[in-house]
Amino acid sequence: MEELQKVGFDMIAEIRTQVAKIPKEERGLIIKEKQGDETSKIDQVAEDAAFQALERASKRLGIRFHVYSEEQESVKEIGQGKLKVFTILDPLDGSMNAISDIPFYSCIIAFTEPTEKDEVSIGDFKHGFVGDLVHDRVFHSDGKVAMLNTERIFCSDETDPMRSRIILDSNTYKYDGAKSREVYESRFMPLRLGFLDYGRLYGAGLELITLVAQKGIKPAYTAYLCPFQKLDNIVGPKVIIEAAGGIVTDWENKPLDDHDMSSRPDVIFSANKKIHEFILNRIRSH
Repeated sequence: MEELQKVGFDMIAEIRTQVAKIPKEERGLIIKEKQGDETSKIDQVAEDAAFQALERASKRLGIRFHVYSEEQESVKEIGQGKLKVFTILDPLDGSMNAISDIPFYSCIIAFTEPTEKDEVSIGDFKHGFVGDLVHDRVFHSDGKVAMLNTERIFCSDETDPMRSRIILDSNTYKYDGAKSREVYESRFMPLRLGFLDYGRLYGAGLELITLVAQKGIKPAYTAYLCPFQKLDNIVGPKVIIEAAGGIVTDWENKPLDDHDMSSRPDVIFSANKKIHEFILNRIRSH
């Protein structure tokens, strides 16, 4: 549905506009707390802006949006209609960057096609967006091609790990009570030694797109490992990365498509098959 691409762009534009209005000294004000996590004013403003854009879209298109949002404890229904669009939303990925005035944060969105189904899996999401909320950039895909604004993009074709870089997300231990930081760090060590360099920033969605799905950047960031990940961080980027020619699986090399909406998969985003195989071999050998 082509209209959903317009909805994604409208949401990102609305969030960018409303976030820019918040005085810097007010961005980090805590609005609410849930299960040990905090929602700041900038997060709340971003989510409200996203919901307002969805309400306009629902009235225009006659469909309802079934929204899983980073800031909500339960699913939110927006609008009415027989057909519904399942929506995964992180209205502000990289909140600490935004609060600290570091210009690297984004909005992540994923849509299914309109459906009458009551349940979907990750594979049903066909539209993905990562909107750079600082610069005028939107990475997006309809599931067929990956685009940066109006230009098509492709994943890096660098196949030598020692001429490329990997991003390792070891902050997951904060959310996975069953495992400590040491467990994740020990699993990452073989990969640190196998690549030219490694790194970790904040604002994972924007990292994924700008660093993995960019053919021609040298030395390339060719992979991103993120264990126990929330779906609002990974589904939008997954749609774009796969359309750009990349590979996305769990750590057992199984596609994410069959994972349900309650899953927290360990994910590998790779720019190409050879890099993906190298990472899998390193994980398996540890």
